[in-house]
Amino acid sequence: MPITERQTKNGISFQITVNRGYKFNANGDYVKDRVTTTYRPPKGVNLRNARRLAKEFEADYTRKMLHYQAEKEEMRFEELVNWYKENYLVNAKRPSTVQSELHVIKKHLMPYFGRKKLGELSAPMITEFLDNVSIMKGEDNKPLKPKQYYSDSYVKLIYSKLHSILDIAVKQGWIKENPSDNAIRPKRKIKYKKPPMEIEQVKDLLKRTEEYSQPNILVKFLLNTGLRIGEALALTWDDIDFENKTVKIDKAVTMVNHEMLLGEPKTENGYRTIMMNNMTYDILQEHKVAQEKFIKEFMKSRYNKKKNLVFARDDGEYLHRSTCSTWLEKIVKGSDYEFISLHSLRHACATLLLNNGVDLKVVSSHLGHHDIGITADVYCDVLRSQKLKVANVLDVVLEND
Repeated sequence: MPITERQTKNGISFQITVNRGYKFNANGDYVKDRVTTTYRPPKGVNLRNARRLAKEFEADYTRKMLHYQAEKEEMRFEELVNWYKENYLVNAKRPSTVQSELHVIKKHLMPYFGRKKLGELSAPMITEFLDNVSIMKGEDNKPLKPKQYYSDSYVKLIYSKLHSILDIAVKQGWIKENPSDNAIRPKRKIKYKKPPMEIEQVKDLLKRTEEYSQPNILVKFLLNTGLRIGEALALTWDDIDFENKTVKIDKAVTMVNHEMLLGEPKTENGYRTIMMNNMTYDILQEHKVAQEKFIKEFMKSRYNKKKNLVFARDDGEYLHRSTCSTWLEKIVKGSDYEFISLHSLRHACATLLLNNGVDLKVVSSHLGHHDIGITADVYCDVLRSQKLKVANVLDVVLEND
């Protein structure tokens, strides 16, 4: 940074600033880690010599400050991880995110990098690690026979955790660049992409769920609203506005250490209010009556009314995602779409909206995606078919003219 000259009653002085990278401020934000000092030349030195001396002082001061970085390159990865846990991970909003990161760090990163110094890490070393970590191992830590590999998405998750931790070291000014930037990730498997549900399959699913039961209501609700399962299981009756036909989404439940925890939605855009269609309105009305008349009256004091959940166990507590998955498996058994999951219902909702001309931005907002780019990426095949329809329409119009 340039030297700032200041003229005071005691003579000229020079303010010198060195940028050592980035650090966290009191609010947990990344800010530049700048250190500043003032150099005052000896009295009687003319301005030209004063500036020369200030330049020399700046060079020496910069060397001393950046030596801090060289010292930090001696830091071992395990020390960085401990700092990361105490100063960064504790600020994570979603308990499930914290749990996921801690698992990856403990199982994969610490055994390989724990005792290594930050200055030793390199792209080839990390490439070798990723190639090795993609191979499944037994309890004896030896590769299974025949060789089996983790999914590419899981290896990508491990890589992203390593990259984010090392990126913190870069922003703190402890290392100059992230050694994982140029690492090569192995591609072992071709990911099977579940096909979207066809309209006839959706209609068949609605027939299979015509009779009242909580499993049927939940499946139809997810299909009609496109909510994430964690968002649906966190809903209370206070979030349902029958008068204005809206559903408010401002929370989600996740499983952490075999315990259901209530937290925030997955993204900032996850906070939203959506409109109910007639089917959603009707099934929720039916469900509320049945819950009051049969479950709560039968269970009496054994029912936890405080949680006031829309979808709940018989005792009023949170439903487990695995329970809901089992319900869906039973409902679709014997169909030609047995491959679907609870998340497939969210995709089906989005696909139906897009295929019927609903604007991409509106669909993105409805789903609570982080940004419209995610929606466009996930549903690129649907959007491509829409563009083809537009092109075909133009052909028909122009040919008729």
